Amino acid sequence: MRAELFIFELDYTCPPKLVNGEYECLGFIYCRLKAHTIAFDTFMQQLQDLSAFLQMGHRNFPLNVERETLISANGCFSLQAKFRAPCQDEPFTVSLYESPTEGCDISGSPFTLRKLIDHQQLIAPFGTVDHRKRAMKCISSTVSQPKRRRTF
Repeated sequence: MRAELFIFELDYTCPPKLVNGEYECLGFIYCRLKAHTIAFDTFMQQLQDLSAFLQMGHRNFPLNVERETLISANGCFSLQAKFRAPCQDEPFTVSLYESPTEGCDISGSPFTLRKLIDHQQLIAPFGTVDHRKRAMKCISSTVSQPKRRRTF
């Protein structure tokens, strides 16, 4: 099943925020095949020949790999997806449509925000289990005083 070659992740640098009663979210749809390989190029050409697209909610994402912006720094195909969710437990799907009427859910779909947040450990008040650095935004624009040196 071709849809299983796609996965979805929330952007760990921008966790979901509650704004006006809805969660504003940013995520990425990735392809498991490495870009610029024979398998990837053949796979994407087949999808383009079928005019296939990915759908999240009511929003369509065309699969146009000729745009280099869809290839991330690590050489993987990725589509940025911004969306809103009414609550953390509301399921949403990401589907691959190879024809206008038939869609197949991608790997792990349907998702809930809570499941994605827990799985990716986005809300970890004391860091993450895998010890990766988190991108933090500067809270204060004031420069802090350097610590005083001890004198012995």
